[in-house]
Amino acid sequence: MKKFLTLYLFSSLALAAPTEKDNRLIAYEKYHLAELYAKQQRYDEAIQLTRQAIFYAQLYPEFQNYPALLSRLERRLGQYFYKIGKTEKAIDAYKLAVKYLQQVLEGYRYVSPSFREMAEKVYFELADLLLQAAKSNPTLLKAAIDNIELFKQLELQNYFQDECVTRLKEKFKAVDRILSPDTAIFYPIVLDNRVELLLTFHDGHQQFETDITPTELIQAATNFREKLASKTKLQERLINLLPGVETDESNDYAQQLYQGLFVKPITDILEQRKIKTLVIIPPKDLLNIPFAALHDGDKYLIQRYALAITPGWELTDPRKMKLNKIKVLLNGLAIQSKNDKNFPPLENASKELENIYNWLGTGDKLENENFTISEVQTRFTNTTYSIVHFATHGNFDPNPNKIFLLTYDGKLSLNKLEKMFNEIAFRDKPVELLTLSACESARGAELGLAGVAVKAGARSVLATLWSVNDASTQKLITEFYKQLVNGQTSKAKALQKAQLSLIETENYKDPYFWAPFILIGNWL
Repeated sequence: MKKFLTLYLFSSLALAAPTEKDNRLIAYEKYHLAELYAKQQRYDEAIQLTRQAIFYAQLYPEFQNYPALLSRLERRLGQYFYKIGKTEKAIDAYKLAVKYLQQVLEGYRYVSPSFREMAEKVYFELADLLLQAAKSNPTLLKAAIDNIELFKQLELQNYFQDECVTRLKEKFKAVDRILSPDTAIFYPIVLDNRVELLLTFHDGHQQFETDITPTELIQAATNFREKLASKTKLQERLINLLPGVETDESNDYAQQLYQGLFVKPITDILEQRKIKTLVIIPPKDLLNIPFAALHDGDKYLIQRYALAITPGWELTDPRKMKLNKIKVLLNGLAIQSKNDKNFPPLENASKELENIYNWLGTGDKLENENFTISEVQTRFTNTTYSIVHFATHGNFDPNPNKIFLLTYDGKLSLNKLEKMFNEIAFRDKPVELLTLSACESARGAELGLAGVAVKAGARSVLATLWSVNDASTQKLITEFYKQLVNGQTSKAKALQKAQLSLIETENYKDPYFWAPFILIGNWL
């Protein structure tokens, strides 16, 4: 009785508001009153009040410069419509909420972190509604994927807290986005109550269901990563001495993830379409797992498809790399850094650089004492490079300000690297490939690793998910460049062949050695 008395009094005050009262304040009053009705599950009244709030918000003289309130109101209206089973009206309201959010995000230089978090939720909730509706109306599937792309862009932009995503999106706007018939884009979507699986082909999209729950998928991904990446030096030596010995249960989780993500309709369609390259746009919870090592009980995923990871299709430049007249910058640290003794020497770094130089037949080389921050900056200022290779330690952290590459005289931060890349990123010849060899990524650095390609302005990044064996890294990286240049193949297929070469090598067949290498961004 007390709650309804409160509702009555609040309602009376709002309706009795003097006509000269500020329309924006009336909109807020009706918005909060609607929320009180919604808590009582009186959604018809909540919808009516929210519509009134939208009306008054639009009467506010400066409403075109204040779309934040309208986005909140439309989101609430969408939620109330969904509660009473009117999905189409809910989707219409959410689309308006997204429209107003875009005005805020594009029109204001500073938007609070809380507003950005709310914006992510709105995009995510609309995608959820569209995916539900697409099961009975497949024409909505493209709209769902477009909204997922907007969510991915906002996620990266919120992580970096700058406009690098917007700049690159504008740059790629005029690029033709045409998939080859043997390539598919795979979206695993982890929602609150289910996991959706989407495939994009050159001629359309398809939607699939899976029995694995979000909790099961995330837990399996966490266990898979931990078991595979946390091998001790003793286990590493044991693998080398006794090839094929089982040192953990990572394969169990590899099969659980495969069965949850690659359900039979998907594998059948990929086989029927003769798909050779699979481009994965994973959710945040799956960004740090080595998809190459997923196992169907017979083969690893990398034995079936060339793989690439991208933070978003709209953020990827899909043009093929031109191998003629390439200019290469090779950087490596085989000794300890002068100013940081926490990282051991990479004994095989020099051999790695030498092998790459021999295969490419060209390149500027900065090694050991010559590999300094100032020297790298000077080279970037004076030369346009198509391939930049770092054979050194590095750190990828949940905080982008803590991401760095180790040089002889210090730490080359992501911000410094971005500044150098930006000098050439928006020219006609941006860096085609940035390779981060032997780098160590900290747990939880998912967006840091996936976002390097976006932040640095490189079309592709080849990096590792954890610090791996120095000798096996040198072999894999050398084979990658050999296949890329002499095989005249795509970057994704060159990496696939390099990983297969280790799988076929007795001492390095364990996924620990080859699975952490991932290609981010452009796969061609």
